[in-house]
Amino acid sequence: MRPELGIVGYGRCGQLAAEILESDFQVLATDVRDRSDDAAARGVMWGDLAACASRPVVLLAVPIRTMPDVLKAIAP
Repeated sequence: MRPELGIVGYGRCGQLAAEILESDFQVLATDVRDRSDDAAARGVMWGDLAACASRPVVLLAVPIRTMPDVLKAIAP
C-alpha cells in the first residue's frame, strides 16, 4: 500500500504536485473551491480540510497570503 498524502490547495501547484506524487502516494486533496471533478478525472481522491490535514504527510499548496489562516485551521 502506498503512503497517504494530503494536499491542501488544489490550484495549479496542488494539481501539479498531485500529478507527480500520485504514483508514489495515495493522494487526498482539498481546496476552498470544489474541484472534486478535476481531482476525480486525475485519479485523486477529494476530501475536506480536516481529512487532508490528518494524513501522515501534508503538502500546503495555498497562496502565501492565506498560509497563516490555513496553519491555524489545521493546527493540532
